[in-house]
Amino acid sequence: MSNTINTNYTAGVYSNSVNRQAMSSQMETTSFADKMAEKRESAVDQYKKNHPGDASHVDAQVRAGKSVIAKNGADNVSREDMTMEEYKIFINGLLSSISFDSTRIYDKEIISISDAGWEQMKSDPDYEAWVLGYTVGNRSARNPFFG
Repeated sequence: MSNTINTNYTAGVYSNSVNRQAMSSQMETTSFADKMAEKRESAVDQYKKNHPGDASHVDAQVRAGKSVIAKNGADNVSREDMTMEEYKIFINGLLSSISFDSTRIYDKEIISISDAGWEQMKSDPDYEAWVLGYTVGNRSARNPFFG
């Protein structure tokens, strides 16, 4: 009987030690991830630094993209909880909600986003809004040759 108690005690101590190490390791990882997130700069901010003359236009596109998100009631939807396939469906739904100018009723549009682009959009809300806002600007332009 004393062997059983001793074994249980030893297993419990080992288990607690492993749990403490795992929690400590997890805290270090979280801490590192938080530090990386603080240092990560939005692709939008990087672009504006490299092209300061375009900053106001880019800001307008980001605002237009955020407007699309808000109009669709998606401003509080967690992208982190989505798989990449779910995220792609989500973004395609937002893109589909952006209408074309009436002079572009026969236009067809193909949007091709690389895997890296999808990852960037999912992790960078301003970049996501920029892509949506760019699409708003593109689709709202009048066709001067229409009818």
